[in-house]
Amino acid sequence: RKLDRWEVIGGKSSLIFYKTTDDRFALKQMSRFEYLAFLDFASLSNSGMSMEFLIIENLFYNKKISRSFRL
Repeated sequence: RKLDRWEVIGGKSSLIFYKTTDDRFALKQMSRFEYLAFLDFASLSNSGMSMEFLIIENLFYNKKISRSFRL
């Protein structure tokens, strides 16, 4: 699947987001804290990569959204 940069409005983390062109999946750059917590949870060692991404399913895929709230 092809990816497009997803410009997230209002975020304070300055992390990078991408989504597939069909909107089914999103890729989120993980913060250092999130990455270390993930490694601890998954019992993995550091991969040595300089940028880590998390692939997540778009829960709103193929849904009509009438209202949304920012948490």
